[in-house]
Amino acid sequence: MAEKRFSPIDIQKALHGAGYPAKAKDLAALARRNGADDRIVEMIEKSGQEQFDRPSEVQKAIFHSA
Repeated sequence: MAEKRFSPIDIQKALHGAGYPAKAKDLAALARRNGADDRIVEMIEKSGQEQFDRPSEVQKAIFHSA
């Protein structure tokens, strides 16, 4: 089975309503509430970063772990 790839729009939808700076655990919880794919939530949680200062940092972390 092919691994699902996420677009920047998928990440934006997952993080809709986020304020920055934000803790990774809070962004993961928000993504879950926003109905994000479980893998996006997992990548945020396992990013190795405690805090993100801007949305681009989250996208970078997700795309580098995918």
